[in-house]
Amino acid sequence: MHLSAILASTNCSKLVIGSDEEAALVKAITHAFPNSTHILCSRHIQQNARQRLTDDAVSKSGRDTILDMIFGSDGLVNANDSICFDEKSVEIETKCEDISNKFLSYFQKRLKETIRKKVNEPQIACDLESWTNNNSESINNVLKHLVQWKSKPLMDLINAISTYANAQFKDIRRSIVGVGQFRLSKSHKHFEVSKTVWVSKTDEERSRLYKRCRNFISKDSKTITSTDGQTTVVAPRAHGKNVRFYIGVADYFVEGKWMFISSLKQAAPTYWDSGEPNNDGNEDCVEILPGSGQWADCSCTLQRNFICEKNV
Repeated sequence: MHLSAILASTNCSKLVIGSDEEAALVKAITHAFPNSTHILCSRHIQQNARQRLTDDAVSKSGRDTILDMIFGSDGLVNANDSICFDEKSVEIETKCEDISNKFLSYFQKRLKETIRKKVNEPQIACDLESWTNNNSESINNVLKHLVQWKSKPLMDLINAISTYANAQFKDIRRSIVGVGQFRLSKSHKHFEVSKTVWVSKTDEERSRLYKRCRNFISKDSKTITSTDGQTTVVAPRAHGKNVRFYIGVADYFVEGKWMFISSLKQAAPTYWDSGEPNNDGNEDCVEILPGSGQWADCSCTLQRNFICEKNV
């Protein structure tokens, strides 16, 4: 509920939350974010289904067949639409009739609709691949091993996390030449170089390349952020002379670095009013001043008009 309160003024309809089937967590997500999309970890669902089949004394070949029909690359969880989903469900039910009536009942009463509502439909709606929380589980297990499954003083915990984080940063650096545990995503592929090129660079050049890769934030190619023509939205006559507008620029991501919050593109410094930004009283947002059309930093909690952004 604390997170829900923080995001109270935010449109959560595009929020996608992933979790396992833990009942209390699912209930909390449903209560706190009723308009969000909730997707379940397909790996946990598969483990539960496998355990059901094992408890029903289904043979290994029978288990593998059913699980592949449900969770395989061409399985139920990856059905392209509701028609395909229903057809695959019928095939699974027919197969279950020959293998396990108990699992058939479980599939019909619970598993099928769980997969439909919490896996397949969210994947289609949000254009997602089958989601698992492996990464969350893995890092949780790593942290437990770092402290040997024991309570530790705060500074010991901080030092352990720092050591592990530094190892992760080293692997990010190694990913630039295609080695280590990480691989560059499509948005960062343009930073990739061969080992030969990497070795030929100076230490300063390698450090600069790594920093650019690590700090790079990919932009939404469909969103155009403009820092010119700002006077067209200053004090429209219909709203009076003293109307002020938030323009979606803030430095609450990195203090002193003013960015458009929609695209994370750095804002040009062209339009600041004289003496601005001055951070007078922890001012992290930006408004357009009436009359001059110049920018000034201001508190993010003030009541201001706003400007809508349109993707093109």
